Amino acid sequence: MQTTTRTAVKRSPGVKVQDLWYSTINGRADLSRPTARKGRGKRYRVTSIDNTGKISTEHFATKPQAEARQKELTAKIVTGTYAAPSAGKVHFRDVAEDWYAIKAIRVKPKTLEGYRSLLDTHVLPKWGSAPVGNITWQAIQKWVAELKNTDTANREGKLSASRILQAYHVFRAVLGHAVKSKMLATNPAADIDLPRKPTPDPRYLTHEQVAALAADCGEHDVMVLVLAYCGLRWGEAIALTRGDVDFERGRIAVRKAVTRTDRKYVLGPTKTHETRSVPVPSTVLKLLKERIEDRPADKLVFPGSLGYMRSHELRRVFDPAVAKVGEPGLVPHELRHTCASLAIRSAGASIKAVQALLGHKTATMTLDRYGSLYDSDLDAVAARLELECAYPVRTDEAKIAV
Repeated sequence: MQTTTRTAVKRSPGVKVQDLWYSTINGRADLSRPTARKGRGKRYRVTSIDNTGKISTEHFATKPQAEARQKELTAKIVTGTYAAPSAGKVHFRDVAEDWYAIKAIRVKPKTLEGYRSLLDTHVLPKWGSAPVGNITWQAIQKWVAELKNTDTANREGKLSASRILQAYHVFRAVLGHAVKSKMLATNPAADIDLPRKPTPDPRYLTHEQVAALAADCGEHDVMVLVLAYCGLRWGEAIALTRGDVDFERGRIAVRKAVTRTDRKYVLGPTKTHETRSVPVPSTVLKLLKERIEDRPADKLVFPGSLGYMRSHELRRVFDPAVAKVGEPGLVPHELRHTCASLAIRSAGASIKAVQALLGHKTATMTLDRYGSLYDSDLDAVAARLELECAYPVRTDEAKIAV
């Protein structure tokens, strides 16, 4: 099947079938008037005009084949899923660079850096020179399976499930851009069987463990308490300024976050690009007040030796301290789990309250991560239902003898 494309001028969208071996009179082939092409090449031509006026032609040997293709293309034009065959000849690399340039407008530098790494390391070496129209579901599924055997420099020696999923999602997003650009009718990367990402059980500290941990972290004790009781991300905590702390209301305004990219620390929006206000327990608020009340509004709450605090400045005291409280290997980010746990178990916070506290995009995300902490509610529900149940239960003596 050969395909050619040319630009139409003021033509209405549609698809038609033409018999090339016989002249067409009033829309029908006149078998008494053969053309010079009779007996040479494929007999039927399917001409399609998309919504932009672009004309594409395809040739078929039989009329049923041509009419079936006509029906298929007509449906795609009507539903807006049509893509000209010539558009699929664009190389994946060109589509990827176009997608990447658009992403650079709205995503954070660290996220963009991650996209670049995934493209250059795992995606473009495999797919860069492939025309997007030639990429098939089967080839994608085989590639995902092969990624599991990719050698890496990590301890396991093979690419992790998490990294495979990241590479796949970037690859799929590029093909999604091709669909939006009318280079593809559908995304061939849909419904791929993917490896399962391991999800280790989150670790939660008790109030006593948090207190001991903070005490062993010396001058960083307030940082530990803010992470454990206010649920801030690391980048959000080191971005806090004195002006973000409202001592009258007992609130911290989380407006910005610091990310590290190209060995630089960059101040930008939060992960969800939204501002939130989080409550501060009175004990933590009192300690904050003692440390920073007299600072100018634009000064950092938790400064580092070179401006923004580097993680290693906390970890040098944090790592030995978590080992002492019985949770070796715990990292500062995991204190967000502790915040969720204490909010739910000690304060009885709802899913929506925890969502607002931690700055999750949706309540579903919060429920997926911390729903198990609400299991004890089921016992309370059963006990309450038992009190309200009015159905009479007969004793053994009252049962009717058989």
